[in-house]
Amino acid sequence: MQSKYSNRSITRALAVLESLGEFARPTSLTELSKLTEIHTATLYRILEVLQATDYVHKDPVGNTYTLGYRLYRLGRHEEMHKSVLRDAIPFLRRVAHSYDVSVVLGSVFGPQIVIHRIERTQKSVNLPFKENDWIDAYGSAMGQAILAHRSCEEVSRTFAHGLKQSKSREIKSLKRFNKELSAIRRIGYALDESQTTESATCIALPLVNSLGYADFCFAAFKSASQREPRANVIALRMKKVLSELYEHRVRHLSERPCPHSNSCPGNPNDPNHEALWKLRMVSSGKA
Repeated sequence: MQSKYSNRSITRALAVLESLGEFARPTSLTELSKLTEIHTATLYRILEVLQATDYVHKDPVGNTYTLGYRLYRLGRHEEMHKSVLRDAIPFLRRVAHSYDVSVVLGSVFGPQIVIHRIERTQKSVNLPFKENDWIDAYGSAMGQAILAHRSCEEVSRTFAHGLKQSKSREIKSLKRFNKELSAIRRIGYALDESQTTESATCIALPLVNSLGYADFCFAAFKSASQREPRANVIALRMKKVLSELYEHRVRHLSERPCPHSNSCPGNPNDPNHEALWKLRMVSSGKA
């Protein structure tokens, strides 16, 4: 499809990504320059930008390049969600039945949270949303728990058009919002009382990957009239359960042999090669 607009920098960057995808092994700057017909000095600058945004990975030992984690994660987005959901269900149920709370698995998508799974008991509180619903990330503990593990720059880009205001949220400044997220990151969980639903308290913890990045969260909703257990007790329990889920996924992945393909950057003879592949694959959710 032809466009009346053109941007040479974007066209070149896309050509670089497509060329890297054609190689079955890490590629040198010289090889990539010959394939793309882009001068090495220009190509180096393009690669530096792509590397800084995780769309390209550079092996510091061999000075070679492969497609990066972020591009792989975009391509595996649907599979990643299915994989995490599959593994998380028994862990969600464990928390729900331990405290008679409603437990939710959600993920962030732009400025919103997607509700993937809800586990509850007969005694747990009803929620104002259902599976596959979308809710505001800014105004919920679930969104805040995930966003707390994003950089200030990424959060600012996500809410570049402003923060959606609600009765329970009065912060209008992105600077103040980022400070709030920083505090949540230090505590380890986000807590809201009546932000998402007036009849419940929400305790949300992020599912953090090997790179310290979060795409998913666990959230427990307990009735506002339910005095025990306290929120910090539920948070500690959920933290332990999330740790067990993470170990489960790593253990499952460790049983798979390293393919030594372009999905795993670096020298196959490097003793860190296997560990790097595992780290990248766990981060992408392919476990």
